[in-house]
Amino acid sequence: MPLEVFSSEQAWETAYRNKLARYPTPNSGLDRLYPFPAPETKSTFKFPTDAKIFSIGSCFAGSLDVALVSSGMNIISRSKEVAEKIKDRENTSAVYNKYTLQSVLNEVRWALDPSTPYPGEGALTEMGEGKWTDLNLGGATGYYSGPKEEILALREAYSASVRKIAEADVVILTLGLVESWYDKQLGIHLNVGPSLQMVDNFPDRYEFHTYKYGEMLQTIEDIYQVIKKFGKPGVKFIVTVDPVPLIMTYRDRDVIVANAYSKSLLRAVAEEFVMLHDDVDYFPTYEFVYFGEHKQTYGSDFRHVSAAVVRRIVAKMISKYLQADQLIPLKLGEEIKLLSQDKDYPAILEKVKKTNLETLDPTTLFHVATAHKDAGDKKAAFQLYLKVNERAPTMRSALASAITLAKQLSLTEEMNFLLAKHEATFPADAAFRAKFGK
Repeated sequence: MPLEVFSSEQAWETAYRNKLARYPTPNSGLDRLYPFPAPETKSTFKFPTDAKIFSIGSCFAGSLDVALVSSGMNIISRSKEVAEKIKDRENTSAVYNKYTLQSVLNEVRWALDPSTPYPGEGALTEMGEGKWTDLNLGGATGYYSGPKEEILALREAYSASVRKIAEADVVILTLGLVESWYDKQLGIHLNVGPSLQMVDNFPDRYEFHTYKYGEMLQTIEDIYQVIKKFGKPGVKFIVTVDPVPLIMTYRDRDVIVANAYSKSLLRAVAEEFVMLHDDVDYFPTYEFVYFGEHKQTYGSDFRHVSAAVVRRIVAKMISKYLQADQLIPLKLGEEIKLLSQDKDYPAILEKVKKTNLETLDPTTLFHVATAHKDAGDKKAAFQLYLKVNERAPTMRSALASAITLAKQLSLTEEMNFLLAKHEATFPADAAFRAKFGK
C-alpha cells in the first residue's frame, strides 16, 4: 500500500507551491547544501522553554542533550545518580547510548511497565576475576564491568533515570542502527554485543541479528505505545536518525554498504511512523550532516558530528519549536571559522554584510580581513588587521599581515611603525623583519 496517494492535479499543485521541491544545483539553491546543508521541516507543535525534554537513542542523542542543555533547555534525560556511579570510568557518556530501537524498547518497558521487569542478575554476564557486565548498558567504547552488586546498582540508577521519561512533555527519539545481538537465554535484544571471550564461554547464548523494515516499524510503535500509556498526557515526540555511521559491521558487507542499509531503513521507518501519528514530528538531523561536506560536518574521526554542526542543528530545532524571540542563535564566529578552513572567502563576506564588525572576536575578525584581502580589497583588509592587532596584540599573524599589506599599499610610515611594534612584541622573529629591510 502506498505511503501517500495524490490525484494528478493535487500532485502538480503541491509541486508548484513547494518552493523547495527541486534539488539544489550550482546555479539554484546552492546555499541549501553548501557549505552547510539547510534542510527544512515543519513543526506541528510548540513548547515553552521550561518544557521537560527527554532524549533517548543512539550516541547522537547524547550530543543533542549536551547542546540543548547549553542552550538553556530543560533536559531531564541525565541523572546525577548515574553520573556518580560512573565518574571514575573512561566512557561515562556511553551509558546513555541505546543503539537500536529494540534496546530502547527494553529500557522503557523495564522502567515504566510493572508487567515487564528487568531480568535481574540473570541479565548479567560474567567476565572473570569477579567482574560482571550488563550488555544492555555500555557503548562502543567498552563495557561497564565490576562486582555484581556494583553493576546491579548502576542498572537500578539507570532505570530510575529512564523513569523520568514519564514526566516528559517532549521525547526526542534518535534511531541508530539495525544490527544487533540477541540473548537466546533471556529472549531479549542487547544494546552491545558480546566479546569473543564471552562467545567462547557461552557459545550457544548469543546470536547476531540484522533487522528488517517491518520489525523496526513495529518496535518504534511499541515504544510509542508504552510511553503514551505510562507517560504524561499530551506528550509529544520528535524522531531523528543518527548521522553517526557504524563503527564496524558483523555482516559480510563493506561497512559503507551496511551503513547505507541501516540509515536508509531507519529513515524510511521514521517517515511512515511520523505519518501514522499527529503528535510525532520528524527532524532532519541525518540530512543536516550527511549531505554536507564531511570534512566540515564530521569530526576528526570521520564518524562523530562536529560540535559546531551540532550547535547548528540544535539552533534550528529550537527555532522550529520555540518562539522566535526565544531562539538562541548560532555564533557567527563558528560558521566563519569553518568557512575559513575551506577558504570560502566569498561566503564569509556574504555572512558579514549586515554584521557590526565591532561585535566580532579577534579571530573571527582576522578571517573577515583575510576574506577582504582575497577579494582584492587590500585597504579594507589592512584596516581590519589593524583592529585585530589593537584587540589582540600578540596575534602574530594579524600583525604580520598588516605589515605585508602596508608595504604593498606603499604605506611606508605605517609599515615602519608596525615593524617597530613587531620587534617589541616578537624580538626573536628577526627573519620576518629582514624581509622588509629591518
